[in-house]
Amino acid sequence: MPVSVTQTLIAPEVEMLRCERLLMAPCNSSTFRSRQYLRGTSLSLGRPCLWSGGGASGMFAHRSAAALNFAPSNDRPQTDSSARPHLSLDPRARGSGLHLLIAGQPKHLSSSIIITACIRPSLLARESKLCAFQRGQNSMAPWPLAPWPQRLGWLAELVHRDHESRLAQQLPHGQRAERDAKSSRLRAEELGARGQLRQSGASARRALAQQLRARVDTAPGEYVMSLAVGTPAQHFVGVIDTGSDLTWLQCAPCQACFEQANSPFLPQNSSTYSALPCTATQCQTFRREYNDEWVTSCNPTSSDDLRRVGCRYSYFYADFSNTTGDFVTDTLTLQTLDGNETRVADFAFGCSRRSFSPTSLFEGSDGLVGLAQGGISFPAQVGAVYGDVFSYCLVDSDRARSQSSTMYFGAEAATFNVSGLQYTPLISNPDNPTFYYVGLEGIAVDGAPLALNLDWFAINRSRGGVFLDSGTTLTIVEPRALQVLVRAVTERMNYSRVDPSPFEGLDYCWNVRGEYMADLRGPSIVFNFTGVAYELAFENAYLLVADRGYRLLCLAMAPASEDGAFTIIGNIQQRNFHVVYDRAQNRIGFAKKDCSLSSGSRSRSFPALAFILLHFLVLAFIQGTG
Repeated sequence: MPVSVTQTLIAPEVEMLRCERLLMAPCNSSTFRSRQYLRGTSLSLGRPCLWSGGGASGMFAHRSAAALNFAPSNDRPQTDSSARPHLSLDPRARGSGLHLLIAGQPKHLSSSIIITACIRPSLLARESKLCAFQRGQNSMAPWPLAPWPQRLGWLAELVHRDHESRLAQQLPHGQRAERDAKSSRLRAEELGARGQLRQSGASARRALAQQLRARVDTAPGEYVMSLAVGTPAQHFVGVIDTGSDLTWLQCAPCQACFEQANSPFLPQNSSTYSALPCTATQCQTFRREYNDEWVTSCNPTSSDDLRRVGCRYSYFYADFSNTTGDFVTDTLTLQTLDGNETRVADFAFGCSRRSFSPTSLFEGSDGLVGLAQGGISFPAQVGAVYGDVFSYCLVDSDRARSQSSTMYFGAEAATFNVSGLQYTPLISNPDNPTFYYVGLEGIAVDGAPLALNLDWFAINRSRGGVFLDSGTTLTIVEPRALQVLVRAVTERMNYSRVDPSPFEGLDYCWNVRGEYMADLRGPSIVFNFTGVAYELAFENAYLLVADRGYRLLCLAMAPASEDGAFTIIGNIQQRNFHVVYDRAQNRIGFAKKDCSLSSGSRSRSFPALAFILLHFLVLAFIQGTG
């Protein structure tokens, strides 16, 4: 709830760039005057911040607190194109306060609304309570947006398993394609079995695992992201998984653990670490969404026993991968959009003492980041602070070997610098609440709708339906629907079909020997989700496989294991799309985008260099006046 509304002078076309965390002040020290224009306020700012627009640009910087006066000389908005804002620092704060550097000529000044709202005390440990300030879009109306805490956000880099930092050597083209096809089918079957696992006993889990373990030798996680946990922060990488809820790390001492990328988490080295009792809200949520075979320690008969007993878990994956340990909390450190850091206190995660994967699911990582829809998932916890939205933008296959992709968390961050988003509703499945289901209303090839029975895509308890998954490479399609799709593609393809395919798992390929890569063409494919025509680019629909004397163009899709099984939109079909998981409004958004421009591994752009240069100039200016 806004606690006060006032007016200030500010250029209406000025846009604050990655500055949201800066405009914060203790609620009990901010002072406002009741004049038409805001004449002064005490601000305790964060780090230097660049802004530009309206013909002017500049930077906010600070050392502590200051009084800043925005006011024209005649107490009226100035419209003269040569006018500059009248800016002064309170003499008592001079040398240690706020400075605003101006470059260029602002077009004009006008009044606008500022809304202040108190946000969670835990965001900054030194302040008992914080206020945040938003600039309005209109001088006479409040900003019709969500409360300020949901405007904040942070980002993380996603590194693909083919990235040079994760592979000792690059696989040949054909082997990589076969690996992706095999692991996609295993992943589809493993996800299909997860719905059964939550209601299954140990014997049923073993039977499911035996069915899956024989299918493929290795299926390491597709993408990993960095985590910083503890005080002081300890750094890790975890496999991201939109198909599971629990985030966990291997902890020392670890009785039976896989070889990991970094050292295990050391609870004794963190001053903010805390084991959760069975009575803790997080443990109760875990137990409610799963059962006592997953939360193994919390079934004593008396409440006194529950308060004394720690929350222990055993979390299962359908390929018989598993983790067992303590459910704990610690501080999670995040990187914000402007390059700063912020902390989320009491983040709940699994401190694994035993972990095992027969399919190398956790290979090249220190644990796993659960991004699914449950109450203990990573986005559910971070969303309580920043807004329950996350997104990612995955670079294409060629760039994935040298560039990282980017994931964003928070209502502001998730849609940062994205235009043209189209949303489709999320569909609820009470029997399998983990996955992000969407409605598929049809598929078109070269603009022609296919004759499909939509019942093939219907949710049937823990089977069927269509959902997105970041950990599945190829798109897995219900078998009957895929047959219709392949027939339509083959009829329109200008190349001869190679059947059977020489590459295991890639069943639908065409010979393109002698064709220049730039000249390759294939029929267009559109998935018509509810309200969204999801048009695949050529690179999303087809794979070029050149190996073992072959040069083939293959459909980047594979059949599900049985009729009525899941259809899974894999990550090849999501690359160079900005995909937004808006959990707050139960929808998923899509926008085509060159994700290499969002990549954390790209060369620094000119605006970023300008920002860094201006940063040092401001700091030098402050020190010179101090």
